[in-house]
This record gives sequence, structure tokens and C-alpha cells, in this order.
Amino acid sequence: ESDLPAPIFRISTTMGYTHYFHTYDKKRFRTTKESRDRVLPFLRDIASRYEDILTGDGSGETRIPVVLNDKEIHLNGIGDDSHEDFWFTLRSFPHDFTFCKTARKPYDAPVSEMLIVLKHFFAEKLFVDSDGFAGSDYPPENRYVDDEWIEAAGQVKARYGITTKLFTWNQAVRIVNGKPEPLRRNLIRPNAANHCVPTAWNETVTTDRACCLEYKRKRDNYGKNL
Repeated sequence: ESDLPAPIFRISTTMGYTHYFHTYDKKRFRTTKESRDRVLPFLRDIASRYEDILTGDGSGETRIPVVLNDKEIHLNGIGDDSHEDFWFTLRSFPHDFTFCKTARKPYDAPVSEMLIVLKHFFAEKLFVDSDGFAGSDYPPENRYVDDEWIEAAGQVKARYGITTKLFTWNQAVRIVNGKPEPLRRNLIRPNAANHCVPTAWNETVTTDRACCLEYKRKRDNYGKNL
């Protein structure tokens, strides 16, 4: 059971419930064989635990083994419990906007756990965001991390000893002239220059030095416009 705080508000989004992921780099980030060998046992264990509700058929229509190898992850739910397929390339992370809409179907659980594990192993290279971190749309008393993510974080911590730090969008800032400034939702976009975005589980948020360094790196790479 997760020791993270329980949510005090649940987002109403179901059909559109989506996770987002890509690399921070301007080009595709290529992983090493050693790094893939480290993360694959965790991913395979997650797939094994949920094998009764997963298929490797992207359409979700046919029951076949999940595709999980040195090259890629490809899975979906089965039948009525399928939605959008989760496809993640392991040898190189896409720079472009990439997402998986699970609509909170049962296969959302292994997808979330896999994203947590991937973020843990590739923290500085992989951006992960989710509608489950969308607390900034609501009044302060209703800001939350969604319960699906809290459950996924608890499972990953209990089984693999990986501690997860979850942030709502309202908890992120960007650094402007050396001072923190709250990030509003409309500033959060995958390739946004100069933004220290809420990366979920990455400590480059709020006012710590890592965030300032991340902001400087993005500014140097993309220009100095604010």
C-alpha cells in the first residue's frame, strides 16, 4: 500500500485520460544495451503480473503475448477493456509529442507502473506527464495526484524498492531571472523552450538547483526568449 497521500479530488476525465512521454533532447535519445538490460527485468515482471488483462495486439482484438523486448514495448487491454495501444520504443526515445490514451481501462495500471520504472532509470532523458497530475485546474483545496498514480507508485515501491515522487502541475515552476514563477497549464507543452516543466518523479521542480540547471540548459539549447 502506498504511503503517499490519498487524493482529495478525482478528475472527471475518463475517455480522454492520457499519459505523455518523450525525450528532453532535440533529437531522438538513443539508449545503450546496458541501460536496456537494467530496465527490462522490471518491465517484464510488470507485464507478467498483468498478463491476464494484456495483449500484444495493438487493436486489443486478439489475445497474443505482449511485445516486450530489447527494441520496444507494445501492449493494450483486451476486447472492451482495450483503448489506445501503449507503444514505447526502447532503443531510442522520440523527441516528438507521444502519448497513450488509456481511458482508465484496467491496462492503465501496468502502463503507469512501466512509465514510473522507465522514468526511474532514464530520469534526465525522459519526460513523463499525465492527466493524472492536472491539479492546477482546480482550487487549492482540490489539488491532487490522481488515485491511479498513487496506487501504481505504491506497487512499484513495494515490489521493486523504487520510490516515486509525484507532482501535480501546480507544484511546478519555471525560473525567470533567477526567481521561481508558477507554471500555468497553458505553458506546459512538450517542446516548450525555457520551461522547467513538471516532469513527475524528477526532482527538477520548485526552486532547487536542478530546476535552475534544467532551465538554463533549455534556454541555452532553444534561445533566450521567455
